[in-house]
Amino acid sequence: MPTDNNPLGLYIPQQTLAFTDMPYLRPRDAEKWIAELPVVHVGETSRLIYKAIAEINRVPLPGQQRYKILVLFREPFEYVSQALQKKYINLAFPLSAKNLKIAELARELQLELAIGYKIIIEASLSKKSGRISSKVLLTSIFRAMYYLGESLLNNCLTYSPQTGQTWQEIHHLYLFAEHNNLTSKKVSDDVIESQSGRTIATLYKHIILLSLSNPYRLSQADILRVDKALLRWAEK
Repeated sequence: MPTDNNPLGLYIPQQTLAFTDMPYLRPRDAEKWIAELPVVHVGETSRLIYKAIAEINRVPLPGQQRYKILVLFREPFEYVSQALQKKYINLAFPLSAKNLKIAELARELQLELAIGYKIIIEASLSKKSGRISSKVLLTSIFRAMYYLGESLLNNCLTYSPQTGQTWQEIHHLYLFAEHNNLTSKKVSDDVIESQSGRTIATLYKHIILLSLSNPYRLSQADILRVDKALLRWAEK
């Protein structure tokens, strides 16, 4: 529901945590903290990244600063996401409680990173966190939609129910981008090569097409194959 703090009605937590000695609230500190992550221990690294992003999302920060920190987290985030996915893909169903917990962690990571970008978008409207450039706004809309879409894909791969809230936010973000003439502008990406040069319009089409492919009646392997094909078809 829209409020003064979130005019678009996107779900974002209140930024009420004190600006303490968290070691990742400035870009330079975040870069150093990320470099010291125990990446050989995927489970521990995943939990540390989730905790860090969740805390960052609950601390008041200038929009541009928040964006720079989120950018730094994307590479280790993609690393742990791919590693976690291997723990619940191509396994016999029903998944064990342990594997379901891993899939849930992956989904929560995706949703938490999406929240970070949603905070930037809402802040651009309330103008309470300083000036936000048009490029940052464009990229934040794209990435919020992308990670929400990835959470839906995760639901499909684990045959878990989807939430109306996630779909509602994807639609709201697209309409906001359309209202601001941002749907046809290309977004660069130096972390996920397949997403570089895409637009909000093609991303939105991709998410919609996957939902129309009846993924819950497909095997995991077929869901991934269809999703990859739709990545190309959405560009047409």
